[in-house]
Amino acid sequence: MTEATRAHALAQVRAGLPGLAHLEANLHGQLLTSLLAYLAEVQLAAAPASERRLLHLWGLEGSLLAAPQTDGTVAMSRLLDEVNMHREPLFRELSFTTLLWLSPWAARQLRQHAPDFWDWVSYPLESFFYWGFGNDYLAVRQYDQAVAQFQKALALGVTDHDYYAQMGEAQRLANRWPEALAALQQAKAQAEAELAAGQRVGFIDLGEVDLSLARLHAQQQRWGQALEQALAALTWYQQPGRDRLAAAQGQGLVHQFLAEVYEDMGRLGSAAPQVAPDYAARTLAHYQQAVKHLRMAAQTGEVAEIYYQMGALGQTQHDWGQAIRYYQRAAQENARLANWEDAALACQQMAACFHQLGQPEQAAAAQDQAQQWLARASH
Repeated sequence: MTEATRAHALAQVRAGLPGLAHLEANLHGQLLTSLLAYLAEVQLAAAPASERRLLHLWGLEGSLLAAPQTDGTVAMSRLLDEVNMHREPLFRELSFTTLLWLSPWAARQLRQHAPDFWDWVSYPLESFFYWGFGNDYLAVRQYDQAVAQFQKALALGVTDHDYYAQMGEAQRLANRWPEALAALQQAKAQAEAELAAGQRVGFIDLGEVDLSLARLHAQQQRWGQALEQALAALTWYQQPGRDRLAAAQGQGLVHQFLAEVYEDMGRLGSAAPQVAPDYAARTLAHYQQAVKHLRMAAQTGEVAEIYYQMGALGQTQHDWGQAIRYYQRAAQENARLANWEDAALACQQMAACFHQLGQPEQAAAAQDQAQQWLARASH
């Protein structure tokens, strides 16, 4: 494992286990004859902590090498014998949890020559790294590669709903709709079972799973199912006891989705019974709710994007005043974020609306502002 890969993997574990105090020890170049003695020394040297502690232990490979003898035979590593015969103190007599970072070779040595110890290993983290790599692929829109990573994790026997949820989201974005539906439904069922058993929600909450299902239905123009699933997500975030910021962000994203659905339904001439003819008013109302909640969650970038969408809605309806008002807000928000190209685009749309109103001076001023911001973007 390279230093960069190790740093990336360690960051993934730290992010996934934020409630622990993380300690590190690198044994590269050292030859241990007793892992228990070494860990006891670590325990004595470590400062008392109110948090539970997790020791990351690297470089055990050298201590697992077999030792050649003078008579030509090869003796088993004393460390392998110790961990196999005296595993109980390793698991029960230390004040911290030890996470062994092993190469495939070292893992095979322990599995083959210390099988009793290996049977007690609480949680092989290989699946956790597949989770991290899958999310990395999702971030760069390599959806098929992301799906492959989540599938590797699930093949190891992982049952956490997070893995099914992220795999379903990757399949949805890759337009693999039947597979996405199956994975997201499994994620929802698993999350509900975890909650019923009193387990921690995990990385992906139930509202996010419902919203992913809603997006999947909308992609296929199943508007009634999309609305039903989105309302389930909204209900989840509105329940008492939710984290305030997470609930605000979740509600904001659901309202933004609902606005986009009503806008699409109106544009496509959908006659779904759940939708009144005034789809434009519903769209605008949900966008306004999205802005309200996302501001509470300090999601300024999303607010700027929604203002632009509201401007475009007014432009589509030939409501030039509404379009100008929201394009102006989009330009201001993007300028505050130094998103100069997005700010310039909003100004260009404002200029087009001013032309429609027969106001060439205002149009020219908006176009000049757009050019100034484009100049900033080029530096």
